[in-house]
Amino acid sequence: MLGEPSVRLLHEALALVFSEVVESPRPASGPGLRSDLAGVIEPRIISAGFQWSRSFPTHVTYGFTLYSPGGEPVASWAVTGSNSEPIANPLAAVSALRGKFEQAMREAAWKLTSGFRDIPEVRRWLDEQGVR
Repeated sequence: MLGEPSVRLLHEALALVFSEVVESPRPASGPGLRSDLAGVIEPRIISAGFQWSRSFPTHVTYGFTLYSPGGEPVASWAVTGSNSEPIANPLAAVSALRGKFEQAMREAAWKLTSGFRDIPEVRRWLDEQGVR
């Protein structure tokens, strides 16, 4: 429910931040990694869940590690999206959870794109890449 939609969503979000996004089967350097890449971002789902209550609050937390082309870690951070809007019909809660998770995922992706340059290590890495 979260894996493949997260991959698509994060690919779209990172495409807003970078001029080109290339998927790689490896998190850091290694055979098959293009030599013209400035870095590699490894995303992962740290946690996702909901509470069994009237509003069924949901959350998704993504973790990210930025690596240099040589495979050295540059920065690690996490973003969380949540949704606590009430569900009008408790009998429809199970089907409503999918939409609540999608909204939480979109909020986390927005936090990734809007706060990317606010991470000190990322800002330093961008400066080293000549990005202003």
